[in-house]
Amino acid sequence: MKKMIALMLACCVAFGASACSNTNELEPIKQEETQDKTDSKEIQNSDITDEAIELTEFDMTGDEFIDIMNKLLEGTHPDLVLANFKTTEVAEGSRTMYYAEKNNIFVSYTINKDTNNVYLFDVTIKNNILNEDTYANVLFYFMAAMSTLHLKEETNDLLENLNLADYISKNNEFYPTDEANYAKIFTDDDFILTIQAPIDDN
Repeated sequence: MKKMIALMLACCVAFGASACSNTNELEPIKQEETQDKTDSKEIQNSDITDEAIELTEFDMTGDEFIDIMNKLLEGTHPDLVLANFKTTEVAEGSRTMYYAEKNNIFVSYTINKDTNNVYLFDVTIKNNILNEDTYANVLFYFMAAMSTLHLKEETNDLLENLNLADYISKNNEFYPTDEANYAKIFTDDDFILTIQAPIDDN
């Protein structure tokens, strides 16, 4: 499992550099601009941010993020390319979450509406369909998002601090760094991996 994760990250980094250099050639993803006030449990659970905490943002807009990530996926794992995004308003309308489902995996990223910059990414799957194959796809989305956001965390550090080789024991893990806050979370129904912009201490 550790070798597989290291290979995934290396693959994502290699193709991510190529995707970033070709952003001018990318076609924008068609996103359904719906005001879906869904009560979906996945959506409610995916925004794990404490609203009282002021967060920094990643230096990337939502459009740039999904364009680059999808270009990376097209070159590495085409069956995971994301489309048909829907939206919902969160944090009293100050943030917008874009979400899509592919192969029973729920992928979302949340932006600050004032700046359009990404501050949260997560990938969610139901516990009852979590297995070695589906976990590999969840991990690939996670690694692709890391590469897209230009996060340079060492693979071994992620493996150790999030215990990424283990998806069976259902232990929650949190790993804050200067670049981002990472988390592996189990709820009653779901397994979630998140990447969140770091907390602003100022």
